Amino acid sequence: MNEQESETLCRKLHYYNSSSIGARGLNGGLLCGWKDDLTVRIIDSSQRHIELRVESNPQNHSWTILLLYSQPSRGNKENYWNSLITSKTYFLNTPWIVIGDFSDITSTSDYEGTSNRVHT
Repeated sequence: MNEQESETLCRKLHYYNSSSIGARGLNGGLLCGWKDDLTVRIIDSSQRHIELRVESNPQNHSWTILLLYSQPSRGNKENYWNSLITSKTYFLNTPWIVIGDFSDITSTSDYEGTSNRVHT
């Protein structure tokens, strides 16, 4: 889904504010939409994540949302998580949530394909 298609989808769902990162072919892509009663600031983004600071206007609560599409290969995944954790140490002082595709499975019975999958 490209950026224009993402915005169109958000509007159809009555989310008039959004942030998106387009897919590369059939892989990746992130989309987050929100309504006007939230104040959302984009803190950081890359091809694999969008980091948002959210404030709910009536209650004046704030938290951080990290949307991610994780690296599929084990070596790249370890490097990605290490750099992400190192750069996000302020998460310790604020409510936060991570949502996305972690590119991992819980057991080998969930996986179809090559049998040499290395668990992470």
